[in-house]
Amino acid sequence: MTCHGLRILLFSAAMSLGALFLKGCSNVDCTAYASDTFLYGTDWPYSCPSGSDRILQAERCECAAMQLSAGWDGPITRDDRPTGCYRYKDTGANINLHAPGASASGARPICAMSPAPPPPTTTKVSASLSSCCQNLLALEGGRRLDGPLAACTRSECESAAR
Repeated sequence: MTCHGLRILLFSAAMSLGALFLKGCSNVDCTAYASDTFLYGTDWPYSCPSGSDRILQAERCECAAMQLSAGWDGPITRDDRPTGCYRYKDTGANINLHAPGASASGARPICAMSPAPPPPTTTKVSASLSSCCQNLLALEGGRRLDGPLAACTRSECESAAR
């Protein structure tokens, strides 16, 4: 039986006892976040460390909670808790869908390290290519080289490179 199915079964059986949510029980595929680094921010002031960002997606928050062994209490909508992914004191992690939220003593954001910016792309142009080809390659790379733009086609440029 899936975790989700188990939640439904147990919740249905315990309706008269109140809400029930299994901590740490997840059906989320965290493959997309496997290389992410998650960490806690501070509760006062409520912020993420430099170089990291608050998590605002429920699936990513659940994966972060599993990676941090925080347990997962699920999504909530409360105006007295921070918006986004956080852990309140020693409870499991939540994602608060209410915006705007509010800082709460003991609520620490769960943050994700920002990915490194991609390296700048450069177009290597052989000295043997004509200025026409250099300009064509630069334009295809989103840049324009200085100098006049001669009229040539991609096939003419490829021929000149051979």
